[in-house]
Amino acid sequence: MNFSIQKSAFLVGVLFIVAAVTSIIGGLILYQPILGPDYLISYP
Repeated sequence: MNFSIQKSAFLVGVLFIVAAVTSIIGGLILYQPILGPDYLISYP
């Protein structure tokens, strides 16, 4: 695997953007029960 510096930088940039978007989407989905207005009332 003989990558040039530009290709490596592009790959790292794409992976960084994918990780950032995934963490935002996943965070919103996982924190939805906590952010709800009745979190303390509906806690099992």
